[in-house]
Amino acid sequence: QQTQTSVIQIDGNNTLEYENLDYQGLDFDKMNDEQTDVSAMEFLHLDYYTTDATVLDFYLISAYSLSETAFGIPIVTGSWQSVDIPLSAYNFTVEELEKVFQFKTVGNGTVWFDNIYFWKAPAVAGTELSDLTLDGSSIADFRPTRTSYSVEFPYGTTAVPTVAATTADTNASAVVTAATSIPGTTTIDITAQDGVTTNTVSIAFSIYPSPTTAAPTPSQDSADVISVYSDAYTSIATNLNPDSLQQTKVTEIQIAGNNMLEYANHDYQEMEYPETDVSAMEYLHLDYYTNDATPLVFHLASAGPSRETDYSIDVVTGSWQSIDIPLSVFTANLDRVFEFQSRHSSSSMWGNGTVWFDNIYFW
Repeated sequence: QQTQTSVIQIDGNNTLEYENLDYQGLDFDKMNDEQTDVSAMEFLHLDYYTTDATVLDFYLISAYSLSETAFGIPIVTGSWQSVDIPLSAYNFTVEELEKVFQFKTVGNGTVWFDNIYFWKAPAVAGTELSDLTLDGSSIADFRPTRTSYSVEFPYGTTAVPTVAATTADTNASAVVTAATSIPGTTTIDITAQDGVTTNTVSIAFSIYPSPTTAAPTPSQDSADVISVYSDAYTSIATNLNPDSLQQTKVTEIQIAGNNMLEYANHDYQEMEYPETDVSAMEYLHLDYYTNDATPLVFHLASAGPSRETDYSIDVVTGSWQSIDIPLSVFTANLDRVFEFQSRHSSSSMWGNGTVWFDNIYFW
């Protein structure tokens, strides 16, 4: 960047000066490859002063997300201005807010900054929770001051979870009104010791939008197929969910009487089968369905020496898609393949989206 950055003193107070601003980063915790959890905060505050800037966009950057959202600061010149940016303006999930590490400023002119911090409004006394559980397990992303949660369940879930709430103040009370079905909302009404001060926490339950129809039925003759996973053929998969420290949640579900694999919260996932000679085959087939995945990468792994090749899938959402990958694109030893891997190309560490797979076979 061309920005000239200085720390200057004004009335004995350190102030950050961005001169000739085009863009500028500001790291925190990155020196130790760490991030900061601001998920319990509500606002990002900053004070700025400028006499000539006409554009000033302020970004919050998370190690958990590839997306960046600008907050356009309305510019007033000639005096110090205080801005409180709602963290909701950055469209981050709780997980993304748990791993922020940088600001980015884009604009022009010269701008001075001070007092950049995250903050939240004080909680109403006596109406916080110390724990919130679903069927005995603490709810994901629990925070004492949080008042709403959304929980998605896999296709076929019908039982409404039992919700229990523990008040931080033992003299407060909490009344749980359970949802009658899924989709539905359970509410927790908390009353402080004074009997007057109240607070309501809600949990909205929904079913993740999964396919309503089975994948297309394969048309290849079984004599021309080596099937790894498919109800249409005799398949050789031995381990549908090897533990490689991935965050993907793997579930085998049935839709229209057909088994398929659900990869929820997909970052990467493996599927193992016996070392197999597929050198007489020409294609690797798979069917997939997703509503929200980013582009996928599919690996074919082989033994002795181990080789893996990425095949990028341009994702189409909202319907079953059939892919036939020429085996010629892979560098794997085709006489000794033993594993598939699939992951989101955006990151090998952090995933997003849910993908369903079926009919994975060589032909």
